[in-house]
Order: sequence, then C-alpha cells, then structure tokens
Amino acid sequence: MVILFTAFAAYLDQADIFAPIKIDIDITYRPALEVILKRMLAGMAEFNIVFTNRFEDNVDLVISDAMLAEVDSRNRFDWQQLPTIKQIAQLRSRLSVIKRQKFEARFKELNPEND
Repeated sequence: MVILFTAFAAYLDQADIFAPIKIDIDITYRPALEVILKRMLAGMAEFNIVFTNRFEDNVDLVISDAMLAEVDSRNRFDWQQLPTIKQIAQLRSRLSVIKRQKFEARFKELNPEND
C-alpha cells in the first residue's frame, strides 16, 4: 500500500490530493506583519494554503491581532507581533490536523461505503 501511495503522490500535484486550507490573516494595524505572515505561510507548500477573507463561511484558520470571539479558539491565532518558534510550531501542528481532516473528508466522499 505504501508503494502505491508513493507512486500516486509522485505523479500528482499536491493540490490534487489535498484540499486547500483557507486562511484569513486579519492584521489591522500592522500591514507589514500581515505581508510577512503571508510570505511565511506561502512557504509552507506542504499545506496547500490559500488566503481568503474572514467574511467567507468556509475559512479554516484565522490569524489576527484582535481577539475574535466568533472564531473557534483551535483555529484562531492571536498574534500581536512576529510569532515565536513555539507559536509557529503550534500553527504547523494545527495545519497538519486540518490537512488530515480535509484529506479524510475527501476520501470519504470518494468511498461512501467506508463510513
């Protein structure tokens, strides 16, 4: 099975295998920080990240410099400044969970008998 998955992953673009993770970066008073964070996240190609607006219903994760009570705390990162190594590790961990959940959901859509 591992050989099959490896061959499958070698010939398909990651975007074809993993659904995009939609992230809103809502940094109100620090536009340069928002630009830095977008560049940092764009460099995490293994997560297939796309940027969107918080006002969309299907945002997966929000990074903001304001406490946003309406966003699930597991999917909200309140950053007032550049993130620390620990904060980046927490973000990567959460992105991994979201990536796995989206992959499992996509697999269930393709094979509904495996529910």
